[in-house]
Amino acid sequence: MSSMFASSRDEQAKLLDDALQAVKVQAFQMKRCVDNDRLLDGLKHCSTMLNELRTSALTPKNYYELYLATFDALQYLVGALRAAHDSGRNHLADLYELVQYAGNIVPRLYLMITIGSTYMSLATPTDGGDGRDSAAAAEAVPVREIMMDMLEMTRGVQHPTRGLFLRYYLGQMTKDYLPLGKGGDSDIGGSLEDATHFTLTNFVEMNKLWVRLQHQGQSRERERREAERRDLRTLVGANLLRLASLPELPRATYEDTILPKLLSQVVSCRDTLAQEYLMEALVQAFSDEWHLATVGQLMEAISGLGPKVSIKSIVIPLVDRVSSYAARRREELEKALAAASAEADSDPLEAAPERPESAASAALSNQQADSASDVEDVAKGIASATLDDGDVPEDQASSGPEEAADVLEEASDRSEKRPEEEPEEQPERQPEEHPEVQTEAPMGSSSSELDMLASLFDSFWAHVSGLIEARPDLPLHDAVAICASTLRLSLACNPQPTGPVDSVLGFVRGLLRANDLSPGVHTPATANQLLGLLLGPLRAYANPLRVLALDSYAPLLESQAERTRRSVAVALLTAILQRNTTMSTEDEVAGVTRLCLSLIRRQPQASADSLTGAMAAHGTAAATPVAADQQGAMAMPQDEDDLAEEQGLLARLVHLIRTPDA
Repeated sequence: MSSMFASSRDEQAKLLDDALQAVKVQAFQMKRCVDNDRLLDGLKHCSTMLNELRTSALTPKNYYELYLATFDALQYLVGALRAAHDSGRNHLADLYELVQYAGNIVPRLYLMITIGSTYMSLATPTDGGDGRDSAAAAEAVPVREIMMDMLEMTRGVQHPTRGLFLRYYLGQMTKDYLPLGKGGDSDIGGSLEDATHFTLTNFVEMNKLWVRLQHQGQSRERERREAERRDLRTLVGANLLRLASLPELPRATYEDTILPKLLSQVVSCRDTLAQEYLMEALVQAFSDEWHLATVGQLMEAISGLGPKVSIKSIVIPLVDRVSSYAARRREELEKALAAASAEADSDPLEAAPERPESAASAALSNQQADSASDVEDVAKGIASATLDDGDVPEDQASSGPEEAADVLEEASDRSEKRPEEEPEEQPERQPEEHPEVQTEAPMGSSSSELDMLASLFDSFWAHVSGLIEARPDLPLHDAVAICASTLRLSLACNPQPTGPVDSVLGFVRGLLRANDLSPGVHTPATANQLLGLLLGPLRAYANPLRVLALDSYAPLLESQAERTRRSVAVALLTAILQRNTTMSTEDEVAGVTRLCLSLIRRQPQASADSLTGAMAAHGTAAATPVAADQQGAMAMPQDEDDLAEEQGLLARLVHLIRTPDA
């Protein structure tokens, strides 16, 4: 079997070398003819070169190398076509019609796209203004007609590999020349709506070809075809990048036109690989603000994906992006609010010499200054708490796959840099003769936007919880991971109230009770996700005793295995000691004692050993996952160093108990 694969690889290498050599020879002949002002002869050699792309014997990876070689040769032809048109020797419209008489459809379409995109470039302004830059642009290039003609003609190639690369070439050559105006149906130059339709249609057809590639060949080669499809997925995802890169694209167009068509195509293709990759790519490509406005559509589409699709790898990156945006925006608003409050306290009228301050006015001014500094301290505390919350374990952090990040890195950077309204810049735009307007406007807008961020979690959590309930086939550890990500969103939006965090913890408790008999409850993956969920509030809260106000925290912790309870107890004690948090009430002492009960009251090792021996003697050592987990936890020997460290933390905790009269 291995010799057959080696022979196949050798045959592939020979086929590729022969094709590359033919491309090299014909490209040389084409360049020589073009340099001697024999453009028509150069087009003939180019057509012969493009015949190599008609092959079906190469694997997609080798076909890609052949495509790159022909692409480089065609770029030399683009410059020659533009020079011939500007000099008046050959008009691009005449050449566009001439190449349609090529005998084979693959060379014909590549030549049409090359000449058509060059013709479209004549209508693209390069001077940075609103008008066209040259006399050639004044001839009214029919951009819309050329776009739609090339889009329809490419339907003639339905072979999955050849069709994918042909349409990818179409997108590559036209991406910089798409119309961006607001012209109507009578405008032959096209509009932004035409560019959107062009890119969407190309995406839909490419996705169909990509999915069809999975059903080519024999069933025993299914894994190989799936690997080949993974190599080609960036070709399809590039269309999403181009959609997100369209300048001045209205959000209403995205909500009403683009996103519904994208989601409809993703859900209807019913292919696991396509659904998973395209949803991840969609999350990475478009901006955070647009995701916030369309979270309902996204969650509805995610709930309709196939049963084998990893929902976690789609939802968690989406929630994490929104969390980062909320934390970043909240920090900016807090700084703006603190700056506006400080500016309001420094009233220029107080410095006037003809109105001396009284003692009461001076005291009031000092009180306002102290209040402004308190607001600033609160803002810094919120920002630091948000940064602490982002420090999650590696096994809890789920980002999109590296492939989707590589394809859509530019779109992610663009969405990060999308201009936003900065409230702190508003005083500079107000008239200087009204200082009271300069201080009150940003404070009001900042406060209202802070309220909007605080209510963001409620709407988002409603969709996420509905998604988990609508997918009973979702693995339990994936559902807990999604809830942990949503908990981080709650802390990023508004870390002050405990209600949102408690609602997430209560929802997880309900999931565990509903799946109590399921084997997934006691798997290591679920235990790790639950540990990360319980550690999230401890990392986010400046005062670790705030977890005592969460009604579902202690019951959820008590239902976990001993190892998880001990880990949370050690993290709680460490946070209390590092931040020097004192306990002054009986409720606080009782609450901390309840959470650290696994360190205070331990089962004797002798009884654990006897219980283990009795279960082994009766043949019940591996009866159920619950018994196995409990048995492993009880039979696990306690390390003396760990035990000494835990008891040392408990001993140091006693010194932080303060009575009111102490």
